[in-house]
Amino acid sequence: MVKLMNSPYVGPRTFREEEKELFFGREQEAKELISLVMSERLVVFYAQSGAGKSSLINTRLRPGLIKEGFKILPVARVSGSLAEGVPEVDNIFVFNLILSLDQSQHEAASFTQTSLADYLQHHHLVEPDSQNKEGSRVLQTARLLIIDQFEEILTTHLEHWEKREGFFKQLQQAMQDDPLLWVVLSLREDYVAALNPYTRLLPGRLRTRFYMRRLGYHAALEAIEQPAKKGGRPFAPGVAQTLVDNLRAIRSQDGVETHLGEFVEPVQLQVVCYQLWEKLREQPVGEITEQDLKDLGDVDTALAQFYEQAIAKVLAEHEDITEAYLRDWFDRRLITEAGTRGIIYRGAQRTGGLPTPAADALANQFLLRTETRAGGIWYELVHDRFVNPILKANQAWRLQQGIFEELDSIIGIKLSNPEQTVEVERTAIYELEITNTGAITAQFMISVQGLDQAWVTLAWPLLILAEGERKAFIVNVTPPRRPTSRTGAHHFNLMITSPDYPNRQSERQATLYIKPYYEFTLSDLSPKFQTISWFKRYGETVVSVSNKGNSQARFMLEGADNAQSCTFEFALPGEETMQAQQAIVSIPADSSLSIPIHITPYSRRLISLSRERHDFTITVNSLEEQLASRSVLGQLRIKSLFGSGVLSLLFLMLLILIVYIFRPTINFFTADPQIVRAGEEVTLRWNASPFANLRIGNGVGPVENAAGEVIIEATGAGPVAYELRAENWLSAFSAAWFTDVREVFIQVEPVRPIIRSFSVDKESILTGEEVTLSWEVIDADELILLTNGNPETILSTEHTNQRIVAPLRETTYTLMAR
Repeated sequence: MVKLMNSPYVGPRTFREEEKELFFGREQEAKELISLVMSERLVVFYAQSGAGKSSLINTRLRPGLIKEGFKILPVARVSGSLAEGVPEVDNIFVFNLILSLDQSQHEAASFTQTSLADYLQHHHLVEPDSQNKEGSRVLQTARLLIIDQFEEILTTHLEHWEKREGFFKQLQQAMQDDPLLWVVLSLREDYVAALNPYTRLLPGRLRTRFYMRRLGYHAALEAIEQPAKKGGRPFAPGVAQTLVDNLRAIRSQDGVETHLGEFVEPVQLQVVCYQLWEKLREQPVGEITEQDLKDLGDVDTALAQFYEQAIAKVLAEHEDITEAYLRDWFDRRLITEAGTRGIIYRGAQRTGGLPTPAADALANQFLLRTETRAGGIWYELVHDRFVNPILKANQAWRLQQGIFEELDSIIGIKLSNPEQTVEVERTAIYELEITNTGAITAQFMISVQGLDQAWVTLAWPLLILAEGERKAFIVNVTPPRRPTSRTGAHHFNLMITSPDYPNRQSERQATLYIKPYYEFTLSDLSPKFQTISWFKRYGETVVSVSNKGNSQARFMLEGADNAQSCTFEFALPGEETMQAQQAIVSIPADSSLSIPIHITPYSRRLISLSRERHDFTITVNSLEEQLASRSVLGQLRIKSLFGSGVLSLLFLMLLILIVYIFRPTINFFTADPQIVRAGEEVTLRWNASPFANLRIGNGVGPVENAAGEVIIEATGAGPVAYELRAENWLSAFSAAWFTDVREVFIQVEPVRPIIRSFSVDKESILTGEEVTLSWEVIDADELILLTNGNPETILSTEHTNQRIVAPLRETTYTLMAR
């Protein structure tokens, strides 16, 4: 008989680099990732837990980049504990990373204060022969640092959370110091968002990312078929396809129907194929047939064996846990009553009652998977496909241990339909056949244990059977439409006792599967109407969703406004980052969840007489069933930076400014000189605002320039007033407010005639001798020359003149001006 070679499947563990010839199904992803890493110095590589990130790194990324000329540093991690005797370290994450890279070549204590840049500079920067003639070190090639399971920087050493920023700064410094250092950060997809607070510390802000989807149908088919060919036992046509369909089978939400899913879990694939190969090891070499798959490669059997191996290992490592307790923990905590996967919170000490180290051990063996939600880590089975194998394995173990008692030999009971599936308010009918196998006529009483008695209706409270008589009995169970009628499996016992057969009883286990029903209510927004200042970035309101159904349900919340001018962010409890526009929440039955919502307008008005108003709607839809959506309306008002009050003030200030600028004002108005004689010239000077229309009264009239002078002739007598009036268009509104008047007074002295001179050239003459009279008179309206009292009016043209006279006797000449 020809023996089969060692298994080409690795089981639940990660592929090693030397097993790269057995790794299939990820060629396209490998090419894309290698190309991206070669072009970008820092890449975030993320995928779902168990998708095969580490295997892809070991079998494709590292070998592929070595071919491209990269030097690959050891795959490193940031988790780990301080060894005994190691003093306090500067940064626990950097220290653990250095220890991973160093691989025990040096004493751990020597790295407690070493920075990442210094370590890489002195230990991994230069090839051994990279020395130039002067002895200085020369960079030979690009180096790649791969940090695997990078989510550990967020999940380990929580007491040193403040050291995370220092780690990212050191990583940035190392890349800055060494331009030939490339870095790949590999982590689970559910932790990518948690890195956002640190992206500012790294080159490119971690924008270069590569997402590896879960294993699809064709990739899974290749991962099954190709290793088998290399191992010398290929699958017969169509057999591998059947196996893939078995592996991707999923159950519907109500746990009743089975459908083909989109993806296959790589760990599950490897476990099943490994178990199949091992079972065929002693068989003759040949194709794997449908019969082999049915007889030896049954998926449920393989998964059950994997489950048995996993819990056996945990029980060996944790002697304080009993096998019965551990199996019951799976049945009650990880599998719901509906036969679907449940989810439990990972506590610091205990996880669903199980010591947390034991739960962690199950996760390390890929029997459990982790999920981050609501601010913590939660565990669930790695796949739906494990549910039935685990239930069957646990049931078989309990029967083997004799945990279930055999039926009583006197009270015979037969239950023809032990499992019933109903909707709420519908009745499940359980038909019992009771046989009195004793030697007397006896009374039999039926009771139901494990169900709310309000659900149960018995056909008769008491049944009397003669010896050997057999009779049917009906038990009706009607779950009400209440959240207490939880969806899923409700296990109960049908107990038959008889007062005529003391200490004898017989029972049957039955199961009631209640289908889920979905109802929910939505509270009004709190607050429903709100007004925020222009300086506040967003408005905040809270809505509460209440799950009134009997099953945990998912709900989608969406925000929208009529003008599509706002963004809506939902702050889910426990989540560090907010969900934009829509969010999905999962709410247990008969529970409520309050969700804060931030409403941020895209733009804001700088100037508006009224407050900007945004009418918005928050809509909630059930993702479990076609229920009518529910919506609540709200309104966000935003004060503009310059609202009505500010605008009024600004308008008033502008009006004041206009008045100040345009108001006609006279700065000065003067007359020079201020005392004159009538007829003399006077200079009037002024300076007024440029927007004033000026007019000088007393016959002067309008003047054009805001500043100037005009020369006038003084007229009149006594004080004469000259008024300068400044007006413009504002004066039409109020002459009293918007007219300026200035006056100057000129003292005009009356004009008095002045006889400047009046003379004779001879004072003593002979009779009849000529003599010349001379005079000069100014400002006289009338000039009279008196000759011995006889007046003669002198013409105005002769006020300055001379005359020759020849008096015959003594004559007196008098000159009178008036």
